[in-house]
Amino acid sequence: MRRSTLAALVLAVTAAFAAPASGAQVDAVIATIPVPGQPFASVSTHDGRVLFVSVSGMPAGVVVFRVVPKGLERIGFVALRTRSALGLALLADDSVLLVADGEGVALIDATAAISGARTEPVYVDDDARAGTIEVVATPDGRTAFAADENLARVSVLRVQRQPSGAPGAVRTGRIAVDNAPVGLALSPDGATLYVAGEVAAGNGATPGASGDLVRGCGPRRIPNGTLTAIDVARGTVVARLAAGCSPVRAVVTADGATVWVSVRGDDRVIAFDAAKMRTDAAHAFVAEAPVGSAPVGIALLAHDTLLAVANSNRFDPGAPTSTATIVKLGTPPAQRSSVATGSFPREFSLSPDGTVLYLTNFRSRTIQLIDVTRL
Repeated sequence: MRRSTLAALVLAVTAAFAAPASGAQVDAVIATIPVPGQPFASVSTHDGRVLFVSVSGMPAGVVVFRVVPKGLERIGFVALRTRSALGLALLADDSVLLVADGEGVALIDATAAISGARTEPVYVDDDARAGTIEVVATPDGRTAFAADENLARVSVLRVQRQPSGAPGAVRTGRIAVDNAPVGLALSPDGATLYVAGEVAAGNGATPGASGDLVRGCGPRRIPNGTLTAIDVARGTVVARLAAGCSPVRAVVTADGATVWVSVRGDDRVIAFDAAKMRTDAAHAFVAEAPVGSAPVGIALLAHDTLLAVANSNRFDPGAPTSTATIVKLGTPPAQRSSVATGSFPREFSLSPDGTVLYLTNFRSRTIQLIDVTRL
């Protein structure tokens, strides 16, 4: 046998052992860490040494963890005055942590929180009716957007330091979107904001998905949800597409070309061509893949070759565990493997080096560390 042929055979066999069988459950969990409350989201500092985790409970707040070999070490906690701590966003210089707190956005001095110094959150745009659930910040850290789930709007905030040096922000606008906006995602260049809204507000959304994805949802046949694109510079809606039954999260590929959406009511993920959303919306839908029950959190992995999906199974409160599905992004996308999780897995975040996936389990009150290389 030629050396080149033997080398090719060895490479093929090695690859076969390295990759899990299609749909197989893999043991990729490094650690499962308890948290003091119901965790929603997590975010790492840009050096990967510290992880912030939002928790709801009495009190709600943000747990500060130091990342240690194969685990997390709790080093602090910043309490909020509200009952909820939900979506998180950390400015690019790691100086300010933004927290969607159900009533608006709380800003935390991240540097102080890491050092253990006493720090009081600053609250912006308080409204007990808002149901503020997600927050994102532009790459330059000057602007933040918050999804007010109960009021069908996205609040726009200008982030700035107060004269005292404490973090601060002021609301500069509100953008009307469809009902129950929950998932927010920015394009890598910060130019476009994508909003997943669970229920379309009336007609007019472009049917941007295949026929079975634009049907009515549930026994009352309520309208489908939508994926909305907003021009950040102008603060205006530039595209609005039907996106299946209860779309809840969105994520954008590193090249900005594709937007993936978790569609909770359809037990699947779907993808849109970002450019066609503006120029040829009727043909913007490009792919779909079935996943587990009631998918919520999603994250792109391995240079956008894999998509992790948290199958929340949230409508079965008695379920002690659930799964995360790993989808291989190809033509077509297909299930590659799955990972056992706790109860009601909710949100993902990825370590800066791309090797560890953090997953919050809302009902289990834990956060899992998942080895991306085993997926």
